Amino acid sequence: MIRSFLPVVFLIASTPLHAEELAGQVEAYLDQIHEQMGFRGAILVAKDGEVVWSGGRGTISQDSEVRIDNESLFEIASCTKPITALAVVRLAEEGKLNLDDAIAKYFDDVPESCRAITIRHLVMHTSGIPGTNVDGHPTDFRLALHAFLKGGPRHQPGTRYEYWNQGYAILSEIIAKASGKPYTDFVHESIYKPAGMVASCFTGDRCPDEMKAVVGTARGNWPRSSLDHPYGSYGYQYRGMGGAVTNLKDLWKLDRALAEDKLISRESHLDMIDVMPGQTGLGWDVSQDPTGSKSHGHSGSVRGFLADVTRYPSVDGCVFILECDQNSVAFSVLKAGLRQILFGKPTPFVPSALSAGEQRRLNGTYLDDRKRALTVTLDPRVKDGGSSYPFLQINWGGISTYGILGEGKQQQIRLYLIGEEGLKDDGIIDFQPATSPPKTATLRLGNGNDVVFQRVDEK
Repeated sequence: MIRSFLPVVFLIASTPLHAEELAGQVEAYLDQIHEQMGFRGAILVAKDGEVVWSGGRGTISQDSEVRIDNESLFEIASCTKPITALAVVRLAEEGKLNLDDAIAKYFDDVPESCRAITIRHLVMHTSGIPGTNVDGHPTDFRLALHAFLKGGPRHQPGTRYEYWNQGYAILSEIIAKASGKPYTDFVHESIYKPAGMVASCFTGDRCPDEMKAVVGTARGNWPRSSLDHPYGSYGYQYRGMGGAVTNLKDLWKLDRALAEDKLISRESHLDMIDVMPGQTGLGWDVSQDPTGSKSHGHSGSVRGFLADVTRYPSVDGCVFILECDQNSVAFSVLKAGLRQILFGKPTPFVPSALSAGEQRRLNGTYLDDRKRALTVTLDPRVKDGGSSYPFLQINWGGISTYGILGEGKQQQIRLYLIGEEGLKDDGIIDFQPATSPPKTATLRLGNGNDVVFQRVDEK
């Protein structure tokens, strides 16, 4: 076990027996992920319009005894984007903008090559501007816009998807121009307030009364409060694309406000997700749930925090995950497992963690006869006497495989790839000798074409 915290449970609604059974499965799975993978954060699972289980594991900081609960404040990173998109759609309903307006309507300095880009293109990441156009002035929008649009679109706007954060910074300024209010004020007044999201705010804001801000662990084990700016200020380097700070209670209120058409019309709501599964709509990534119906959500990652907000209209349900350890491998595993539980499916297998001593034994770099490198790196959170999952990278010469090492069902060390569907078993890695620092690491591919790596360095 990486950390030992007593369970914290917050049942928000009185539920019938079948929902109580579902709640028991959710809590048992959360406990497993907390104990085996060190999950620190909060989750909410809802079905049939009711919260089934909501609560947290761990404390609001590494130095605190205050437990995480459904009121603890997390930054939700790119899960801010659906909120920004909602603000745009709301202004469209009010007749203050049109989704098909060219951005040049709002700004004089748009270069000729970018004049075909519309608001809809920005919201759906189809502007044609490369995702690498990220540098811009944090406070001077004219300078920021010039840098964001530098070089113009690579592709005709509207023809190809490419995720571009800074498009949402431009949207934040369009919202400000169309509404006559700063972006954050408009979101407070048009989204947070009507939805009843009393605790929600943005990075840099004062902590709401009686609320506790979570301190996350960024890569490199640096602490960061959810209310601290991850990039120095809430300027155009982050505004609109991230920076919303909220908790499970408020996210649930947002979900219900959307379900009950309190923020935008049903027609506009459906328009936001009117794309095929696997595509991005207006602020939402649209997927397919286990019944074959559409689901929609968004995930986010920023210094110290991971977040996922996914809605499942086919069961009038949702799964929200807020985590405050950016080093964690638990996030995608928990997401996949909770979805399975919600739809009555078996949860994915969770491998056993490796002891600190075993990680240190394997830690190092190995090369095959073609000089391709396999590197085992300690989990930065590992402590003497604890267990966790070391990271593994294989550089095949331009293409790399990333994953973790864990113990499989037959007590063999195996490579697990981390993805949206949780962990994928990619086969045995046989370290020899088995009782001392290994000299070789053999990747068993299952087709007889094993790859042998010789140890060249101990870290």
